[in-house]
Amino acid sequence: MAEPAFQFQEQVDFFRQKVNVPTASWSQVQHEEHDRAFMVAGAMRDDLLADFRAAIDKAISKGTTLEEFRADFDSIVAKHGWTYNGGRNWRSKVIYETNLRTSYAAGRWKQIQEYKDSRPYVRYRHNDAVLHPRPLHVSWDGLVLPVDSDWIATHWPPNGWNCGCFIESLSERNLKKLGKSGPDTPPPQNYREVVVGKRGGFPRVVRTPEGVDPGFGYAPGRSLVNSTAQSALDSAGKLPASVGAQSAGQVLALKSVRDSLAKDFTDLVMRTVEAAQPVNDSMIVGALSTTVVEALTAAGTVPEAAPIIARDLELLHALRSTKAQETASGVRRVLTAQELSKLPDMLSNADAVLLDRDGETLIYVFTPDNGPRGRIKVVVRVNYSAKLAGLGKPTFNAFKSAAYLDAADVAALVARGEATVIEGAL
Repeated sequence: MAEPAFQFQEQVDFFRQKVNVPTASWSQVQHEEHDRAFMVAGAMRDDLLADFRAAIDKAISKGTTLEEFRADFDSIVAKHGWTYNGGRNWRSKVIYETNLRTSYAAGRWKQIQEYKDSRPYVRYRHNDAVLHPRPLHVSWDGLVLPVDSDWIATHWPPNGWNCGCFIESLSERNLKKLGKSGPDTPPPQNYREVVVGKRGGFPRVVRTPEGVDPGFGYAPGRSLVNSTAQSALDSAGKLPASVGAQSAGQVLALKSVRDSLAKDFTDLVMRTVEAAQPVNDSMIVGALSTTVVEALTAAGTVPEAAPIIARDLELLHALRSTKAQETASGVRRVLTAQELSKLPDMLSNADAVLLDRDGETLIYVFTPDNGPRGRIKVVVRVNYSAKLAGLGKPTFNAFKSAAYLDAADVAALVARGEATVIEGAL
């Protein structure tokens, strides 16, 4: 099979925005999780993974051939004394081709999305140079569908190990030249559930369409191009907390994401105030930083994920009138709905983060630019367990409360040994 012709900026950009994820098994990272995670199954050390990343980056950005990559592979294995499953030629080819093909697919997805107004269709093409063609992949050759069709979103190639299929973008004129008056009818999507990773010790149920290998039933890069602030942060939540914190940090560094998050959360607060009772509404409002994750882990509380979720139940508690009593300095404690709407900003730009002596409660201390004199205390419970419909994970980091407090009250917490500063300064 001929090596793919790669090297274009969207592909390079896609690969370089990933964060390194040490893994013991390929099953630990699946589908859209790969959009933000770089992994090599069995590469558990940061330095080993960094060397593999550099070799793949060179292959993508400079056009390194498979044989050139194998020379880098051999050097990395010798340097780190890495033992791996499978033969050298097979394993190096899997690492090389999977990363190059998926990054190419992600780059193409972004390009095609940018030009879909003038080229609204795509055509699935089978690569006839493949030595062992899959019958279903052959049957899809020439299929024309709208860019954003559901079928394309789950069948964007590669659709399996050593799959050489590719996508062409088409305009209305291209469609007519093919003798078509409109797009084709998509084939049926017959899903099956497959347990992967049993031999590697990390079994996981993967839902995949017929004809698509487990782990390939998604469009690489789609979660980035089509993502909202929520979906981007949700993707970070599917990674181990230490890596998810890095990914979330990159996401939250984007002004467009912060603006979207602020708007969405303001809408949630207003809906909550209007409803006046909890209706199980919630959203991700921020994420633990890498420093906070490390401090929690050192204290014996290993976060299961990085994102922080706010529920309408706790928002109502934070707004309730029973908190209206003043602090010693005469500042009201309760936040208004408008003030509470700034919660994502409070979490991202806190002066300091304190860890309560229980080892599971975080206190974010934030000084607002305007408003009553005093600071705001935001309480977050780590690995808080509850069953929330639609969130997918029963354990999460939960916003619990927010209120004004005196600066002296914060210092007293630390002085009494009730909390420790783990990030920032008071």
